[in-house]
Amino acid sequence: MSQDLKLIYKKYYETFMIDNTQQPIDVLGEAFASTPETDVETLSPIRFAQGELYHESKDFEAAIFKWEKVQGELQEWAKKNIADIHVELDSLQDAERIYKSISSDNETLTAEVSIQLFLLYVSQGQMDLADKVMKEVVSVSPHYSNVTTLARDFYEEREDIESAVDLAISEGLRTESIEWFHTMQTYVHKGWTASHTPHYFYESLLVLSTIDQAFFEELVCTLWNNHNDNENHLAWITMFNTLFLQVEIQSTHQWNDVSRLYEDTYTRLMGGDYYVQDLCEMIPTFLTSWLRIQTKEQALFVSAAIIAWNEAFPENVQPSAVEHAEKLMYSAKEDPRGLTHALDLFEDITKWAYKYKLPLGHKWDVWANKFNNLHVSNFLIAGTNGNGKSTFINSILEEDVLDNDTASVVIFNDAHERTITEVTRTETRPLATMNDFYTSLATQRDERVEDMYIEFNTPCDFLQDEAVTFIDTPGFSEDTFSHHTAFTYAPLVDGILFVLDAQVPFTKMECDIAKELNKNTPVHFILNKLDTLATEREMRDVIKDTTTRIYEYFPDAHVFSYSATHSDAQQLKELAQFIRSIRVESNLHLERTDKFLAFIHSMMKNVMETRVQIETDLVHSIEWNEDMAEKLRGFTARLQDTEQEKMSTIMNSYKAIKEDMEFELSVIIPQLLQSCAMSIKEDSDFGTIHIELNKEMNGRIHEYLQETTLPKFQKSLLNWIEEAQDEFGQAASYLYEMGDTFNELYEEERMNLHCDFQILEDWQRDVHRMTSRVQIMNQNILLRSNPSQLFLKGVGKILGTLSPNKTIMYNKYKQYVENEEYKDVTTAIISDFFTQFELFEKALDRDIALFFKQPFAFLQELIEEAETNVATGNNIVQTMQETLEAYSNPLHLFKLKVRQYELMNSASQRTSVKIN
Repeated sequence: MSQDLKLIYKKYYETFMIDNTQQPIDVLGEAFASTPETDVETLSPIRFAQGELYHESKDFEAAIFKWEKVQGELQEWAKKNIADIHVELDSLQDAERIYKSISSDNETLTAEVSIQLFLLYVSQGQMDLADKVMKEVVSVSPHYSNVTTLARDFYEEREDIESAVDLAISEGLRTESIEWFHTMQTYVHKGWTASHTPHYFYESLLVLSTIDQAFFEELVCTLWNNHNDNENHLAWITMFNTLFLQVEIQSTHQWNDVSRLYEDTYTRLMGGDYYVQDLCEMIPTFLTSWLRIQTKEQALFVSAAIIAWNEAFPENVQPSAVEHAEKLMYSAKEDPRGLTHALDLFEDITKWAYKYKLPLGHKWDVWANKFNNLHVSNFLIAGTNGNGKSTFINSILEEDVLDNDTASVVIFNDAHERTITEVTRTETRPLATMNDFYTSLATQRDERVEDMYIEFNTPCDFLQDEAVTFIDTPGFSEDTFSHHTAFTYAPLVDGILFVLDAQVPFTKMECDIAKELNKNTPVHFILNKLDTLATEREMRDVIKDTTTRIYEYFPDAHVFSYSATHSDAQQLKELAQFIRSIRVESNLHLERTDKFLAFIHSMMKNVMETRVQIETDLVHSIEWNEDMAEKLRGFTARLQDTEQEKMSTIMNSYKAIKEDMEFELSVIIPQLLQSCAMSIKEDSDFGTIHIELNKEMNGRIHEYLQETTLPKFQKSLLNWIEEAQDEFGQAASYLYEMGDTFNELYEEERMNLHCDFQILEDWQRDVHRMTSRVQIMNQNILLRSNPSQLFLKGVGKILGTLSPNKTIMYNKYKQYVENEEYKDVTTAIISDFFTQFELFEKALDRDIALFFKQPFAFLQELIEEAETNVATGNNIVQTMQETLEAYSNPLHLFKLKVRQYELMNSASQRTSVKIN
């Protein structure tokens, strides 16, 4: 046992035991007795050893007594032993004080004291002090026995994540012990490393790679998976890239798991959620690192990715990596996942288009499924008008489905039951009956609906047995040659059957069409209508001549002679053999992958064009709505002028009629009242005559108003209503004309401006009501209190009974009645008479406004709609412009992936050729 261990375990006394036959206490007693008291240097070790024996026998007081007298190099150890006794006696404060007073250069003593002090603090629950002491001893003496193990247990128990992870990292680096890397992995699994930066692990991972590459890969995968979805995952990937560029790769180890993570991560990074500028520097390094550890199965994938990125960003890819990738790609195994990669890319693009509300249409999904279905071959049926294409298809379907050359693309698929669907760019529509089918074909023929085709699913023995789909296209003509829809479908199918008419086979135009179609897909020929030839010899000559001329331009083509009108089982059997002979059997998945990738190119182009078109349409819509809003506001202003004009004309006309009638009454009423003087007689009772005259005057006024004024006024007002009707009619005609003008702009019957002619009927009713009878009060014409009337009434009562005076009163009354102007009375009567007509007049502006209310309200709705469309359009355009980078960035990545898959497919085709 070493000296330090003897001191630790209080076995120092064994150094005095030369003869094991004696008891330690006797040996030490003799040594102590033989040593002079003044020889402190010699006595101190003896006293120290005696203290150990007293401590061993639990005589703590004697032990402390001995240790307190120790001096020299054992003095600090003696203090430590005394502190240990205080711990045993539960005198912890004394123990702490003594432990803290110890000062020594001896690393073992210092570590032991720290450990004891740590345990003392833990027992007292003083965890912060315990933590401080533990960190000090670990930093000074990490190699000291069990210190780091004790520290790890302490940190784990307290769930002190930071300290535990720091300890595992530092100890892994210091000891290069696999145990500490296992501890690190445990912490990763617990999620304790989530807050640490990637660089924090770099050095320890690099060390681990030199110790155990299998476990290094395991730990890297654990870290990768744990941080795959957090916000710093790109920083982690960057760290892993740098790491694998530095790791010395051992040929004995296969990096299957981490290489699979590289592929999964690459696929996710290229999925369209990241900007190109965020990836263009990282991805080349990513691929270069991956290239160092790729498996044979991934060699083609990663090498094609490097070359594709180098084509796009040559300044970011190391030339050595490109050179390595090129060599590897030409020797790598074929990747059988080409179609799967293309389908995954197609789905990424579909999700991206859906996210940005860009309609793709049903066509793209249909063809993606057709590419992926390797069990069914797709053949395009082409030919010029009148060559019997429809008859050929009817003979295969064994029913007359097509009655002539179609104007639409019709895709015939075998199915358990018949379903027919019309597909356009924006929608799909089931066609329930054959009549609906023929109507759809006629619509396409008449209206040329863009991108329309029909899916015709029906039970068909031939299609089922031969596992084929026929895509019938409209017949070619000189007018449609340059832009025929067959050229759109030709790159998508596995083969093309070009139908010829045996009467005039393989014309120059047919040759030119076939050449154009053959650029993407092999063309084969059906020589149809052989039954129209007169003799078998003529048939043989036509077949031979046509075949010879076809082979001159299409040496790889096959020619099949067919008579659609005399189709039988044998002919269909021969046609089936012909189909099998031209079907692509070997490497079909590679051919389909090529077509799928070309199809994806077209789809991306279509999506870009769609977005541009959407933005262009929006801008045009905004401009149109702005222009329309301005026109509508101008129209509204002109209508307001019209309303004011009609209101002024109608109201002024009414006012003129009323004023004329008022003037007439102001003249007639005084005359009527003055004419009442004829009723005054010399024998009249002048005491009451004023009452009789007042009654007569009111009667005459009522009679005149009822019999003369009201009929005349009614006639004038009814004429006024007719004039108002003409004015309103002019306004309505103007509105109808403007409505037609705006409907031409709207390109639909949108503007319907209806005026409220009901007010004319209301006016007629009101006029008849107001002119049916006089509605005025009797006036006090001669019962007033003015001086003249008072005088006549007073004098009449006094003198009226005296006969000589009657003549005087007669003359006075008559003179008064005849000469009175009756201004106040006339004014009162006119005011009373015209009260209801004035109320009617006050309501005219409201009534006229009601006439125009619906047009104004409708115009305001249209203006608000246009303004809303402008605001909405501007917001959408602004959003599209603001998200342009986020929108267009995925396209760059998608194009890179297409290029990568093209390179992979090309390399796979070369490999396949070599094998064959």
